[in-house]
Amino acid sequence: MNRTQWLEMRKRGIGGSDAAAVCNLSPWVSRYRLWAIKTGQAEDDPENEAMRMGSLLEPVIRQRYVDETGYTVKTYPLEIFQHDTIDFMLASVDGLPVEVDVVLECKTARSKRGWGEPGTDEVPLHYRLQGAHYMAVMDRMQVDYAVLFGDFDFAIYHLERDYDLEDSLIEEEREFWQLVLDRTPPDELEPGDALIRWPDAVPAKTASGGPEERGVATALSVAKDFNKRLEVLIDKLSGRLKVAIGDSEALEIDGEIVATWKNAATPARFDTAAFRVAHPDIYAQFVRPAGKTRRFLLKGAKCLETSNQTKTNIFLPRLLAEPDSSPSSEATDSLQP
Repeated sequence: MNRTQWLEMRKRGIGGSDAAAVCNLSPWVSRYRLWAIKTGQAEDDPENEAMRMGSLLEPVIRQRYVDETGYTVKTYPLEIFQHDTIDFMLASVDGLPVEVDVVLECKTARSKRGWGEPGTDEVPLHYRLQGAHYMAVMDRMQVDYAVLFGDFDFAIYHLERDYDLEDSLIEEEREFWQLVLDRTPPDELEPGDALIRWPDAVPAKTASGGPEERGVATALSVAKDFNKRLEVLIDKLSGRLKVAIGDSEALEIDGEIVATWKNAATPARFDTAAFRVAHPDIYAQFVRPAGKTRRFLLKGAKCLETSNQTKTNIFLPRLLAEPDSSPSSEATDSLQP
């Protein structure tokens, strides 16, 4: 099986790296986006540098694990395992130690945030769910996470099989996979899912909103105004420090460098407009259609009076308190089911 076939196979079931997204607990992929990927309505994110580095370092981390434990680890590149009785549950593992009933997972992490003391089972929640999925598919009693941190510190964590967690996860995955088969979208929508759910606007169609939408719009108006004022303040304060630095490269206060203002090379820029005029035929060969997008504008200033502090005080703090669902860069690993 080559990588293209392997990626296609991933769409036919739920893999370990999908488990947290199924529960809407993934730092990278929402439940809705995963559903859209599995139903062919969205594409997997292309492999980025972090993913490539995770793949390149996997053999190094695995060997470090072997050196530490003395185990013999068998590998199964581009092989996808399937649960004995639940056909949508898939797994692609980094290795299976021969001497013990363990699944090996190799990870890279930029920081130790979310990880506990080495040797414990204190791993980030999304990796705990991934491990539970792997233990169910492979019918093994433990997952060992071999982790290489950004400071080149190496650690091993051990997660034992938890049948209660496993049963709950299987139930979540079964419900999610039925939505995929029925092509019924999940109810949960994260902010980043809106464009996937509604890639095209119906011309001249207007949605109706109520008090909650008015409150959110008012809070957004206040936040945008605050952001503009903050940007002006940042420019002014930066300017005052630049005056203090003058023709020096740095500003020192009480023996500490608090700001620098160094010479920077002027980057060379490609003049696209001039090239298009001079070489229209060549330019046309390399023009590719952009992906679908929609432009969002906040309007209706009359109904969004920023003096309406009641709605702003209700909605703005609540929105700020919501957890950030954008992809995290704290931990990376190769793309795996």
